[in-house]
Amino acid sequence: QLEVANTEEIVRKVEQFELDIGLIEGELNHPEFDIIPWCEDELVVFCSPEHPLAGNKALSDEDLLGIDWIIREQGSGTRQAFDHAMFGLLSKINILLELQHTEAIKRAVQANLGVGCLSKITLEDAFARGSLVPLAVSHRDWLRHFILFCTSKSLKPPAFNSGWTYVRQWHTSTELFRCLHFTALLF
Repeated sequence: QLEVANTEEIVRKVEQFELDIGLIEGELNHPEFDIIPWCEDELVVFCSPEHPLAGNKALSDEDLLGIDWIIREQGSGTRQAFDHAMFGLLSKINILLELQHTEAIKRAVQANLGVGCLSKITLEDAFARGSLVPLAVSHRDWLRHFILFCTSKSLKPPAFNSGWTYVRQWHTSTELFRCLHFTALLF
């Protein structure tokens, strides 16, 4: 079974043994978990092709402060990575909308309500179609890491090894990201 939730919820469910294995894109510092780094991802700032910043070669911090943001909710790994990348500016940015779903954010940005920030993987199709455009913000750190985790070795579920082997074989495939979309696995 597969369950989709934000990072905070997945961590809570693994802690309470409601899920056996979690796959998240957020940071995790819990000594009671076995944590296995899986792969890297990158967030991308993006807008609609009609947005005034769409033609800019690179955005400055001043640009970032002057826009309306449409981003993920508190508790999501994407939001955690966004907050980390925007260190020093967070108290000054204008968050117009906080949404739980990637597709909702993409649609709001396509409607030119503001600028978004999501995983590059989730935006590839929209960039290829031209319905959204990436914005260069190279002076900020948009890199993040995906991790697989479960309870300590003494409590590790029997299906962990076979599940981990299956996930690891796909570590370079964007198809697995699209299928799992940063979720938790229940074996």
